Amino acid sequence: MTLSQKGKIMIKLTHEELETLVAKIAAKIQKNGDIPKIRNIFGIPRGGYPIAITLGMMLDKPVLTDESRILKDTLIVDDLVDSGKTISTGTESASESYT
Repeated sequence: MTLSQKGKIMIKLTHEELETLVAKIAAKIQKNGDIPKIRNIFGIPRGGYPIAITLGMMLDKPVLTDESRILKDTLIVDDLVDSGKTISTGTESASESYT
C-alpha cells in the first residue's frame, strides 16, 4: 500500500492479483444468477478497462469502449470508488438512453 499525492491509500496489484479478484466477482455474479441480466460490460476509462476486459472474458460478455452505447443492462465497472462522480457519469449516460 502507498499513499497518493492526495493522501489516499493506493493498492497496486499484479496482473495475477487482479485476475484473482475479478474471478471472485465473476463467481459471485454466476452464483447470484445474474449473468443473463448482463448484456455487456463498460469499464470507466482508464482504470476500469482491465477489470472490464478480464470480467468480459470470464463471463463471455462483450466489452464496450463507447460510453454512448451503455444500456440499462450494461454492467459498469471501475477500479476505485472515491467521490462517486465518475460512476455517476456512466449511469447518467445509461439513463439518457432510456428517456
